[in-house]
Amino acid sequence: MMGDVKSRKAVETTRTTGTAAETAGTAGVVETANRALRELVRLHGDRPWTSAELAELAELRRQWLTAVRSQLVRAA
Repeated sequence: MMGDVKSRKAVETTRTTGTAAETAGTAGVVETANRALRELVRLHGDRPWTSAELAELAELRRQWLTAVRSQLVRAA
């Protein structure tokens, strides 16, 4: 699967402790997940997506959305 290891490593993060550090870490996770999504799409180009590639894209989108929601909850 194209970009599988690279994109998965791009969204792995280390958990930090403390409210300020957690908020900053979550912002970093969102940015990293966004970067991984963009890189996967850029590397893919304009050719048709296979089912495996679509599954990887869906997983990266899920990780990004989870990070965004986590950031919103912490900000509230």
